[in-house]
Parts: sequence; structure tokens; C-alpha cells
Amino acid sequence: MFLRVTVVVGVLLLAVVAILGALRVVHDREVTRLWDELRQAAGKGRFDPQSLASLPEPAQRYLRHAIAPGTPLAASVVVQMEGRIGLEPGGDKLPFRAEQILAVPNGLIWKASVGDGAVRISGDDRYAAGEGGMRWYLWHVVPVMSADGPDVSRSAAGRVALEAAAMLPSALVADTGVLWQAVDERSARVRVRVGSEESSVLVVVAPGGQLERVEMMRWDSEGMGGRPGYVLWVAEMLDGEQSFGGYTLPKRVRVTKGAGTPQADSFFEATITAAEFR
Repeated sequence: MFLRVTVVVGVLLLAVVAILGALRVVHDREVTRLWDELRQAAGKGRFDPQSLASLPEPAQRYLRHAIAPGTPLAASVVVQMEGRIGLEPGGDKLPFRAEQILAVPNGLIWKASVGDGAVRISGDDRYAAGEGGMRWYLWHVVPVMSADGPDVSRSAAGRVALEAAAMLPSALVADTGVLWQAVDERSARVRVRVGSEESSVLVVVAPGGQLERVEMMRWDSEGMGGRPGYVLWVAEMLDGEQSFGGYTLPKRVRVTKGAGTPQADSFFEATITAAEFR
């Protein structure tokens, strides 16, 4: 009797794993489709520093430093990265490896494997086709986190704008529809519309044109007090720079949610290992 029960339980477990595996395959195929859509559009024209004449001086300084003259103006970038991420406020940071596509203003997909040893999760955060979402799995097949809906879409749209300055500077040149506003000799604001969300991104630039920091109020479904609201996000550029195909990017990025508050959480640090612009 015990053996029979054991066999039945084993068969049921195998069936559950097979079903979960099939659902993961379906999800991954959809992510691949969305990824391909983001990658389809190629940039037009080449970078001419003279086209920046109407922009605030810090914006000109940064874009001239970040894009070599004559470089094709990319519509998207695929970035390889590795680093550490905290999955809950104040929690230990886990190692990760990730690949991301960013196409401004169309969206982004961040696919990653997080953790090591026996406990490893994989999945994606995304904003594509006008909607945001995330799906994460333990051991590749067991769902552990899933989110979508208006709040997630609004937050994910903000992420596209926040990351544009650091990873896709061609999205911020004068003829792409973004609006620049002078702040002071070292910073300027750029307004980026992604879907229905318009974000105001503060770009802080060193005298030599290096990007130092990006700041933005980004929508969060939990805010800083458990209620939906805008939260200050800061991305700091660390450890110098590197060049890929005519573009200069930071080597390492550290992201803090709720900067300037007691709940500030520098939960994300990543080293960029490769970037392909298109």
C-alpha cells in the first residue's frame, strides 16, 4: 500500500513539474516575441554634435562625451550585466547575471538569473507593448513572483526613462522628441514620455562630460509608506567608463530607491560587461 501511494505521489509530482515547465516555455516564448519587437526598429541618422546647439550646456557636454561624432543613432541597446541585487528592503544582496534590451520609448526587458547554489530564481521584468509586468520562478519552473496591472505598468514606464540616460544616450538627442531644461552648470532635466507616463529625469554631469548621477521621481505601488506614490530613485555611475561601438557607458551602476529618506535602499549594483547598439 505504501509503495502504491508513493508511486502515485511521484507520478503526480512529475505531472505538476511537467505542467509548470510547459507554462514556463509558453511565457519565455512570449518574452522572446516582445524582445524581438523591441529590437526590430533600428536607429536613423548619425550623431552630429552641432545638432545639440539648442540644448542646455550640461546636456551638450554629456551627449558629446557619450556619443562619438558620426556614430549611428541607436534606437535600442542590448546590455549584458552582472552584479548583486536585494530582493527585499534591507535584505542580503544576491549575485545575478542578466541581459537587458532597452528601446526608448518603446520599452525594456530585463532577463536575469539571481542567486547561487540550490536557491536560484530566474525570470524577467518588462515594459513592452504598453504594459509592464514581471514573472519570476524558483528552479526555473516554480512560480514565486508575478505582477502586472496599471501600477506596475506606470512604474515600469518610469524605469525606461530612468535608464535611458545611462544606457541609451542616443534617445536623448534633440530630434527624438525629448525636452531639455537647464538647471545649473552641472545638471539639466530631460522630460521623457513612455506610454502615458511623462518622467522628469535630472542628469548630473561632470565638467569633463562624464555622467555622474541620474535622479527621478518614479511611481511605486507601495510608495515609502505602504501607499502608492512617487519615490525618488537615484542611479550613480561608478568605477569609470567604457566604450562600445561609439558609445561611452559607465562601468558600474548603483541604484537607490527612496534616496534621501530613512528607508533609502541601495538594492542594486551592476557591472556592464557588454553592450550592442542598433
